[in-house]
Amino acid sequence: MRLFKHGVQSRFLLYCGLCAGATFLALPGLLGTATKICACGGAEGESRQFIGAMMRAQQAHYIEAGQFASEIEALELGIPSETESNQYTMGITASMAVIRSLPKDPAYRQMVAGVFELPASEEETETSTTVVVCQAIEPGQTTPLAAPTLEAGQPQCGSDSTAEF
Repeated sequence: MRLFKHGVQSRFLLYCGLCAGATFLALPGLLGTATKICACGGAEGESRQFIGAMMRAQQAHYIEAGQFASEIEALELGIPSETESNQYTMGITASMAVIRSLPKDPAYRQMVAGVFELPASEEETETSTTVVVCQAIEPGQTTPLAAPTLEAGQPQCGSDSTAEF
């Protein structure tokens, strides 16, 4: 009887291991397919991913260094300033960083993100940051989008774009 139970447990563990291994092998392919099927793929999907990563890295850089990084390479993310689909640029002032994604295909919309310094308040002893990502209202816009602004502590998109996330 003991041998039988041990055999069932061994088979169960073997099947679990095989299923987990097959999942790990198939998952990257399935995720790639899902990205291609949904509206989040292509140049705009890449823009969302890269801009999101660069925004988080700017926030971390600001917390650690007390200032925003002036170049994409300084964020140490491995994100190139140009891909097959988009060109990425970044500019800073003392109180904000602006990250732009300019698609090479006019069928896609531009994106611009702002990472803003929020000065310390009476309740908070340290400065913090806030972000906004803006996307062009229409695809094919060739002039760069207006940079986001900070009004009364709230980030705002320009009139040529809407808040994305």
